[in-house]
Amino acid sequence: LCFQDNVTLVSCGHRPLSFWTREESDGGGVSLSSASARFGKTLAGELSVVDVCFAGGGRTIVATNLGHLGVFHLDSNSGTRMLPLGKGSIANAHDGAMNCVETFSNGDGASFLTAGVDGFIKLWKCPMGVSKGRISCVRTFDQQESPVQSLSVNSDNSSMLVGTRGGEILSVDLHSATLAGDLNSATTIVSGHFHGEVWGLAT
Repeated sequence: LCFQDNVTLVSCGHRPLSFWTREESDGGGVSLSSASARFGKTLAGELSVVDVCFAGGGRTIVATNLGHLGVFHLDSNSGTRMLPLGKGSIANAHDGAMNCVETFSNGDGASFLTAGVDGFIKLWKCPMGVSKGRISCVRTFDQQESPVQSLSVNSDNSSMLVGTRGGEILSVDLHSATLAGDLNSATTIVSGHFHGEVWGLAT
């Protein structure tokens, strides 16, 4: 589940993606109405949405199990139809499943981050208006350890936490990482075991 504002809610999961509109009645009651996302004939029944965020220009960005980056623009004529791959949405943005997508602003307009099982974290530039250009990847970070399971950016967009499938939690200074183009400045907060088995533990 993800709120875009106080009115719009998005829910996602295995196959379904729904856009919910919250309405208040004169009597103080609240009701929800929903509209299902449409992925097009070639992708219908194939895509599962793993994560969702909101970016510039009224876009809803979704991470999918096939590594495609899905883009919806509810204020346009497309309604709840995902923009076609190559015409707004991006095919194979990651090699394999994309596990997370996170809104991020670096002071130079709207952006967002994606990550997935390929171990890469990507920074995307998102023009504020659909007519002003398409989404583009401006930086790729190689996490190098194991697939990325989750991302979280703090409220002032200065740092990011990266959770890996191997059990690591990394803290990344986003300004330093963006300037350097790598994650060498990342601090490991938690280490885990990824390959092999843990056979003993003692306090």
